[in-house]
Amino acid sequence: MQIKVCGLKYPENISDILETNVDYLGMIFHPQSARFVSSANNYKSIPNAKKVGVFVNKSADEIINFHKDYQFNTVQLHGNESNDLVIELKNKGLNVWKAFGVDIHFNFDILNNLAICNAI
Repeated sequence: MQIKVCGLKYPENISDILETNVDYLGMIFHPQSARFVSSANNYKSIPNAKKVGVFVNKSADEIINFHKDYQFNTVQLHGNESNDLVIELKNKGLNVWKAFGVDIHFNFDILNNLAICNAI
């Protein structure tokens, strides 16, 4: 099992979580989120976790610009992103995860189109 903790904003929380040997640390880059990351300072020296940038409906250029500042290894997409975006990000050397909510109306057929992602 691998563990990802997402949405940490404060240095003391990040330090505490890193002591648990978490596998991934998610940084939320969606301004409407209460856990939105507004500064790279807290994330510049994360030694024990792979950083994941979490986005909702951003362009490849926007995601790549965040990547330059935050140096995450993986992009987690939560919006209506296209397969073309996934391919473009993977061509830039990033792992791409796709996340979405599942309820009783969820159409599992969309999973067939997401096989190009590194994880769902």
